[in-house]
Amino acid sequence: MNKIKRITVFILLTLTLGFGADSISAQQIPAKLVQAFQEGDATALAPHFNERFQLVLLGVDHRVSQPQAKEIMREFFKKYPPVSFEIIHKGDKKDSNFAVGKLKTKTETFRVNLFFKKVGEQNLLHLLEIEKDNGSSF
Repeated sequence: MNKIKRITVFILLTLTLGFGADSISAQQIPAKLVQAFQEGDATALAPHFNERFQLVLLGVDHRVSQPQAKEIMREFFKKYPPVSFEIIHKGDKKDSNFAVGKLKTKTETFRVNLFFKKVGEQNLLHLLEIEKDNGSSF
């Protein structure tokens, strides 16, 4: 059921966001964001969050402010210290883009879904979903 929900959300986001010639390049996944995941640095990750956004962490849906999200991520990284993080898929939509990453920690492996939206001149996270890797291919 959870997989159906994710597919539905993905399809709705794809249809809602549409396609466009002036889309944000998928190559613009900020290197500092990737580094923040690699190092488990919630403080370095926070500037990439929109002022208010959706954080789905291990099945729990949080609609939070940037400071709240920073604290939630700080606790997550404390519980699951990262060993590595890599972006394994990226895509573009009009005024937005998305990426799928793989976060390996000392005890678990997680799938990280990142959905960005252009806010002014910045490319900020408006949805971040972290779920345990169930062993399926990404």
